Amino acid sequence: MVELEDKPFVTADDLKDGETFTIIDEGEYREQDFGTEDKPDIRKMFDITISVKGIEYTWTMNKTTRLNFIRGFGNNTKDWINKKGKFTIVKQNVFGNIKNIIYGSPLTAKNGKAK
Repeated sequence: MVELEDKPFVTADDLKDGETFTIIDEGEYREQDFGTEDKPDIRKMFDITISVKGIEYTWTMNKTTRLNFIRGFGNNTKDWINKKGKFTIVKQNVFGNIKNIIYGSPLTAKNGKAK
């Protein structure tokens, strides 16, 4: 039996620019259809659990954010567990609408290496 968790997906409304978070798990890929019934557009999405101020969220990391974390912590997401990151919120045009987009980057120590 699979036990389902009721973690909300994080949105820009839940966050402040520059706020920090902790990665809780290694994440997983899922497929989502952005198309129509006549013309499917299936894309791989990467979801990971994070903690912000003690609240756990599911976060769908965009490609830019994934690359930031790969550069900082490596490409094995198990190595990301308990690491910290920082949010950057940017207003961006998405399909003709201006929206707040969440980007993330690993927090780094003074020596330049990711924590």
